[in-house]
Amino acid sequence: ADGQGDVLEDVDGAEILVLTGQEEGKWWRVRCAVGTEGWVLSANKMSELVQKVEASAVVTAKWEDQVRVLAEAKQREEEEEEARKEAAEEEAKAKAEAALVQAEKEKTAAQARANAAAALAAAAAEIEATNPPADETIGAAEIPMSPPSPSASASAAPASVPVVAPVAATAGTTYCEALCTVRVREEADGQGDVLEDVDGAEILVLTGQEEGKW
Repeated sequence: ADGQGDVLEDVDGAEILVLTGQEEGKWWRVRCAVGTEGWVLSANKMSELVQKVEASAVVTAKWEDQVRVLAEAKQREEEEEEARKEAAEEEAKAKAEAALVQAEKEKTAAQARANAAAALAAAAAEIEATNPPADETIGAAEIPMSPPSPSASASAAPASVPVVAPVAATAGTTYCEALCTVRVREEADGQGDVLEDVDGAEILVLTGQEEGKW
């Protein structure tokens, strides 16, 4: 009641206030329609600001109307705030569901790619299994070493040409010479990995191991 405290409420002209009975000079303690209690200056040097009125049916009805209007406004604000909260929750839920759907789509796409890769690998393995590798010689099929003798029979089959031929040993080492381009494989079955392609006329060292034509 000194004009220095915080402002609790602005009261429009013609509004009804309830007097609590406390007075300090020109300051009266009142209760507003919203339920707030505080001090108002009843008059200043220029004019009267608040006047006392006798209780009547008209005054009571006006007070009750003020309280009702403020209560309805407060209720609307609470309902709007609740609606905003529900809308925010629904939006967050929708975003979460969309993220889950997207993650599931990506997972399905990744699985589909993995299945396709596995199918391609299986198909490649089947093709390789049903199509054995070609002859180890590259463009070196059965080629006669020399023209057939004039006295040879016309029906005689041409001699098979070896792809490597032994050459003279030096200091106990046995060598062979490639007669055409051949492949050095890891295993003596034609299925092992190719370790090297050897050009014709290259010299190789024989280890002494032989398995049929290998």
